[in-house]
Amino acid sequence: AKFVSSQIKSISYEKILRGIGNYEQGREPSIGQAVYFISTEKNIVFHMYDDRGCFIISNEVEPLVPLYHKYNDWLVDYWHDDFDAIFKKI
Repeated sequence: AKFVSSQIKSISYEKILRGIGNYEQGREPSIGQAVYFISTEKNIVFHMYDDRGCFIISNEVEPLVPLYHKYNDWLVDYWHDDFDAIFKKI
């Protein structure tokens, strides 16, 4: 495992995300390792698992509320009821 501490603007995160998305499709460049972007300021962890999607995680609900509202139409239908139950309270 390798850890890099840096500001997101100094990392080619677009290339990293493209590489993760390319991996299962056999495209190059590809990245087969797990990559996590951690924002200590926002208390959020972002993990793109493959070309199908990502997880955005926090140990608090509040940092996720703006993302829930902005990207609600991106959520997998299977999880909508669970997420709605959490975020509609706020």
